[in-house]
Amino acid sequence: MRTYRGPVTPHQPIHQVIVVGAIGPGKGYEVLLACARDAAERDLPIYFNIVSFTTDDRTLLETGRAVITGLYEEVECQSVLKTIGRGLGFLSSVWPETWCYALSALFEADLDVLAFNIGTQAELISKTKRGFLVPLGRSPAAINEAILG
Repeated sequence: MRTYRGPVTPHQPIHQVIVVGAIGPGKGYEVLLACARDAAERDLPIYFNIVSFTTDDRTLLETGRAVITGLYEEVECQSVLKTIGRGLGFLSSVWPETWCYALSALFEADLDVLAFNIGTQAELISKTKRGFLVPLGRSPAAINEAILG
């Protein structure tokens, strides 16, 4: 596992967005990349902390709005999340899941979660009121505006 080094921006509050798991196409890599690019283009104080890896780490890192921990053992997940600190969990999955390890990990870390209004993730967030939902297909700018609150 890599040592985590979070982004530092002294002039404005940082909105840390925490994404858990290996993020590929079905897990919303393109959504995540588009949100990071939008945050960079509009100079939004949003940084995406990926706890694991993605399909294309280099392209995501090139946005300047992402930090990637790298592969970790499942038993390390909570300590990695604790190292990152407070933030908003984000499930970028573009398909409805029937069970979501990432959501369980984020809830265990006592984080609220933003997700698309699909599948088990939507059901659990609605039931627990521990986050909020956006419609699938929402633009990256609209997702980032939801992150900013």
